[in-house]
Amino acid sequence: SFAGTNKDWRVRISVNPGSVVLYRGTSPGIMSPLLPTDGVIFPFTPSISVSHTTNYGAQALTHTNYASYYYQSSQVSDMQVSGEFSVQNSNDASYLLAAIYFFRAAGKMFYGDSGAYQGSPPPILYLNGYGEHYFPNVPCVLTSFTHSLPNDVDYINTKTIKGGTTRVPTNSTITLGLQPVYSRTSQTKFDHQKFASGGQ
Repeated sequence: SFAGTNKDWRVRISVNPGSVVLYRGTSPGIMSPLLPTDGVIFPFTPSISVSHTTNYGAQALTHTNYASYYYQSSQVSDMQVSGEFSVQNSNDASYLLAAIYFFRAAGKMFYGDSGAYQGSPPPILYLNGYGEHYFPNVPCVLTSFTHSLPNDVDYINTKTIKGGTTRVPTNSTITLGLQPVYSRTSQTKFDHQKFASGGQ
């Protein structure tokens, strides 16, 4: 629905609306600022790199000048998303800190004393942005998360839910690795002509 409204085409990364984990959990704590935006919205247009690859195997035949190639598979490789976060006040600082904790947690499994989800892998995330024909609620897993803290900017205080104080940079960069993942059921519904014409 986010991609289809045509009211906000900014890049957003969220969890499933029906889930009860991370900022949608019973105690979101430091991630509470992500509830109004239902996930992390990049405040500035991020840089996104998407690579589609097609794999072919080679068969070297005796007494020939050229190998024979056969198709093996196609895939969308790990997507790289890099965007800047600017912090001008305590609300911005709280949002950046919430985003950092969201991405920190999104790459970890439900290990140890994690309640009902104990033993489950990291949650599926959803990438939206630029309308319904580019990133229309793409299911992904987080493969990498980097937050660069520069040494040539100011740092602003923000108070956490527990009353502690944390300082965050007024300008910093978040870089993500996102791997699109699709269930086998959804893959069986793939229609080449519909996909090529924008219908899937």
